[in-house]
Amino acid sequence: MGWEADTTNLRYSKGTKPTVGRNIAIAEYPLNNNRHVDYTLFVGTKLLAVLEAKRDDAAQAQAQTSVYVKDIAGDYNVFPFAFFSDYYTTYFWEMGTGNKRLVSGVFAPEDLERLAHIRQHQSPLASVQPNLKIADRTYQLEAIQRIGEAFEAGKRRALLVMATGTGKTRTAMALIELFLQTGQALKVLFVADRDALVTQALEKGFKEHLRDEPRDRIFTKRIDKTKRLYVATQQTLERCYQDFSPGFFDLVIFDEAHRSLFNKFAEVVDYFDARMIGLTATPASFIN
Repeated sequence: MGWEADTTNLRYSKGTKPTVGRNIAIAEYPLNNNRHVDYTLFVGTKLLAVLEAKRDDAAQAQAQTSVYVKDIAGDYNVFPFAFFSDYYTTYFWEMGTGNKRLVSGVFAPEDLERLAHIRQHQSPLASVQPNLKIADRTYQLEAIQRIGEAFEAGKRRALLVMATGTGKTRTAMALIELFLQTGQALKVLFVADRDALVTQALEKGFKEHLRDEPRDRIFTKRIDKTKRLYVATQQTLERCYQDFSPGFFDLVIFDEAHRSLFNKFAEVVDYFDARMIGLTATPASFIN
């Protein structure tokens, strides 16, 4: 994921120190009362996260992680993100929010930097009015409000059911703009199962309504990770999703979600640690 981590050489006991320009995971980093963290993750000289692992015992790893995070918060005046693992599963924990969740793996350095920026600068979704130039119908505004309420309540996934022709794409664009305006997302992905829908999202969605945001379409052999907005077909993402880190996206929107959440693509959905919105015209009562 882009960390320098070597248990023989990159250890605090070997004299490893945080260094500008390096993203390093220092093993056995010392804290108060002769305690040592399995790994402390530094982006340059900035301490961003800790990683603690206990074989077959995630509960003990979580308990120790809690102590370490509090120690660091007291000593370094920074509240680090945390990962803990039982060697088979890995959890990401934002202490103070109660938001502990299963993830596919440790995030990349740039992911943690971005998440730290979001944590510091974000504002509530309800603090900004949706852009009426994008979506102005009453039911579209209610949909945006309901999605915002669900996420502010701590949920990370939502399903938006709207009949064909009622403006799902415009509603999705207004939601994306709201996330960008409030600083709650800096990397957004729009996924559809057909090429025409992806082209529509890029041309009539991002280019028309969010024209100032850097954007790109993901292809298997061409991935530009410097953009903010992305579109991709489900089929392309199935082949290249592991070229991204689990924490690369902050928000993922699935068009025709009832077709996206099953079979092999479920692996892609579970891989990314992002808030997710599914769009569908199929009434929920028809979806198993």
